[in-house]
Amino acid sequence: MAQYQPTVYEKIVQDFLDGKDLKFENYQAELLARGFGEKRYFDAYIKDMQYIKTLMDSPDFNLRKAADIAKQHHPSKDEDVLRFALTDEEKKIVLQAEELGSVKCGKNIFYDGYDRPIVCADAKHLPENTDAFVIFSGHPGAAEPAIEAWLNDYQRTGKPKKFVFLGLYDNQGNTDFSQEGLEFNTGSEVEMYMRYCRAVGISEDLLKECLMTPTDISTEDNTKLLAEIRKKYFKDQKNASFVMFGYAAYQKRIASEFAFAFNQMEKNGEMDIEINGKKKTLFTNFVMPDVARKKDEKNRYLSYDNLDGIAQDIIIGNCLAHPYRTYAGGRFDSKLGAYPDEFKPLLPISLVYSYPNVANELAGTRTDVATMLKLLRAIQHDVYEFENAKKVDRTIKYNVAMLRKRLVLNGLLSADILFHGNTYNKEDALSRIKKYFTHSDKRYEEAAKLLLGSEKVSPRKLGPVAQYLKKFWERGGNFS
Repeated sequence: MAQYQPTVYEKIVQDFLDGKDLKFENYQAELLARGFGEKRYFDAYIKDMQYIKTLMDSPDFNLRKAADIAKQHHPSKDEDVLRFALTDEEKKIVLQAEELGSVKCGKNIFYDGYDRPIVCADAKHLPENTDAFVIFSGHPGAAEPAIEAWLNDYQRTGKPKKFVFLGLYDNQGNTDFSQEGLEFNTGSEVEMYMRYCRAVGISEDLLKECLMTPTDISTEDNTKLLAEIRKKYFKDQKNASFVMFGYAAYQKRIASEFAFAFNQMEKNGEMDIEINGKKKTLFTNFVMPDVARKKDEKNRYLSYDNLDGIAQDIIIGNCLAHPYRTYAGGRFDSKLGAYPDEFKPLLPISLVYSYPNVANELAGTRTDVATMLKLLRAIQHDVYEFENAKKVDRTIKYNVAMLRKRLVLNGLLSADILFHGNTYNKEDALSRIKKYFTHSDKRYEEAAKLLLGSEKVSPRKLGPVAQYLKKFWERGGNFS
């Protein structure tokens, strides 16, 4: 028995694997509290467990293959499938975990064995000496704060930082970039982020400055690709500084894993290059941006944020699990302490992006129980379409539209750049953006028209709104 109070979903699985007589009335109250109090869901759950058991008993059982097979078990998607729904209290725990995994401005991170601080700064006031903004992680909205931060940084420093993109697809086979005709969610994670940036007017020249064909399907792979990019595009700098844009809950894992990986590569000579017959070691510093967390459920519509979808798998099962592991080959900080008790009941029911051995290591969950729960979760992932390609594409499109509006309202981009910026060459694009920053009246007027909801506004009506925006911005105001 695990050393925590398991959820009803885990209790049923454990009782099933222990050969106990499963009676609906023994679990009904807890299932009812989670919205699945009808017996048909309980009966369907038993059938799914029986099916999963046949997969687990196969002599050539392979977890990844079994998960792929399980996703095809309900092709019609209209059958009764019990979902690992969270209570309101459990959702609060997921949000607490997200907060714990995120960095805070001014609270730099120091690791034993890593001789440089990892700077944690406000995304809108990043250190001036950074060299590139790295966008990755698979989160459909990872480019959103990066673009806003890049524009704020360029307005403040006059130095355009380079864009770096990482990511092919996830190593669990959950994402689908193969569907044709989609606007954003296609090709690879890199392509998804580049299309996002194009949609808000970022020049193609800027996007392709440091572009390499993605081959990376894990965080460990991400570090290796970033090392290649570092040596190819930033080889003239002995010290380079990368700002890492993933998503909030992932930040402490990013900080730890990238810092340790690069530290190891620097020590063993993998970051050495030869210039004019002399060896030079390239050192890399990491900056973690403090970005806004979405607390309101109505704003958590992107797949990785959805508390009725895979947010628990991303946050509890992955981001806030791996950094606490002690058997991960030195990739993580060893001083994070014990895995929080309040996360333990949620970990084994949040394994779409994780593994049974992680639940066993951190929560003490029986491996056979965790394996069945992971495969049941794979069924739910497919039936409830947590990452349906078309649905993800629609939510990205909406997210882009909201960002476009916000960039104009905050005086960061002109309509010209929004609609045509991706076609301009690098010099022209930067010149136009810079010019827009210095032409205050035009910025106020464009933002005022958007705020008023019309391009055709009389000067008498437009003037006061433009002046309001001017004062609003001068006071440090910002539309979020």
